[in-house]
Amino acid sequence: MSTHPKLKISGISEYIGADVAGISIDDALADEDLFAAIDRALRRHLILRFRQQRIGPASISDFMGRFGPAMDIRVSEQAVHVPGYNFIQMLSGATDENGRRLGDDNTSEQTWHTDAGGWEVPPGVVFLYGRVIPEPAPRTHFKNMIKVYETLPQALKDRIATLRAIHHPYPRAVDIEVHRNGPTLSREIRQNGPAQPLVRRHLPTGKPVLYLPTRRDSVIPGLSDRESKILLTELWDLTQAADFDTALAIQVDDLIVSDNIATVHSRDGWPPALRRDVWHLLSEGESPTPMYPKKTVNPNVVGPAAY
Repeated sequence: MSTHPKLKISGISEYIGADVAGISIDDALADEDLFAAIDRALRRHLILRFRQQRIGPASISDFMGRFGPAMDIRVSEQAVHVPGYNFIQMLSGATDENGRRLGDDNTSEQTWHTDAGGWEVPPGVVFLYGRVIPEPAPRTHFKNMIKVYETLPQALKDRIATLRAIHHPYPRAVDIEVHRNGPTLSREIRQNGPAQPLVRRHLPTGKPVLYLPTRRDSVIPGLSDRESKILLTELWDLTQAADFDTALAIQVDDLIVSDNIATVHSRDGWPPALRRDVWHLLSEGESPTPMYPKKTVNPNVVGPAAY
C-alpha cells in the first residue's frame, strides 16, 4: 500500500488500530498527499491514534471536514459544545463553579455500539481528543466488525444476509446499566427508526461488515420479537467473544480517529469525582449499503429470468 515519506505507521494490535507518528494535524491540512495517505491508513487499520497533537478547535474541525461534512448532533438535550464550534461536543461529567454542566454529564461504563446508529445516515468517522484526563485514564475499546463477520458460521451468514434491523432511539441505550436493566419498550415504539442491513458493505474496501443495533430487543422486520431477540443475542454474544479488539487509554492531547462503519466501541466508566474532558466530533458517512441486497422480481416473468 502506497504511503507518504513523512508518515510513520505502527500497528497497535494484530487486527485493529495503528499509531501515527512523525506528523501533526496541521501538516496533514497543508499536504493533500499526506492526508490521502492518512485516509488510506484509516481504511486499513480502522483506528488511528495521533499523540501529543496540541490542536485547537479550528484545526480539528478542519481536519474532520476532510473526511466528510460535520454531523450536527445538537438535538441531544445533554449536548454541550465548545463555544463557537457547534460540532465539537464536550464529553465530561464536570461542572463549573456555578454548577453548570461542562459536558454530557455522563461518566458511566458503556456497552458496545456504533455512534449515532439510530440516524438514517450514520457517521462515517468519529474523532475523540483528550483535553483533561484522570489517573488512571479510562480505556475506550474498539472491535473490528469486518473480522467478526468473517468468523461467523456460514449458516448464520446465510440467514442474516438480507435481513435488516431497526435501530430505534432508546435513551442512554449505550450506558451499561440501561443496557442491562432498561425495560423493553412496546413494539410500536421499537419499530421507529431506520431499518439498516445486518450485513452492510464497507465501501472503502468492499468487505462485508456485521452491523448491529445496540439493543438486543430491536425489531427485525419479518421476525417475531422472540425470534429477533434470539438472533441478535446470538450475534452479539459471538461479537463479544471475538478477539479482534484494542483498548486505548486516551491521554491529554491524544487524537483518536475511528472508522464508525467497520467498528464498534465501548468504554470504561470512572468515578464522577474525577474529571475527564474529551472533544467528540462526527463526520457524515453514507446511507448503509446492503452487502447482499434482495433481488427484484419481475412479476411479468416466470422462472430464472425473473431476476
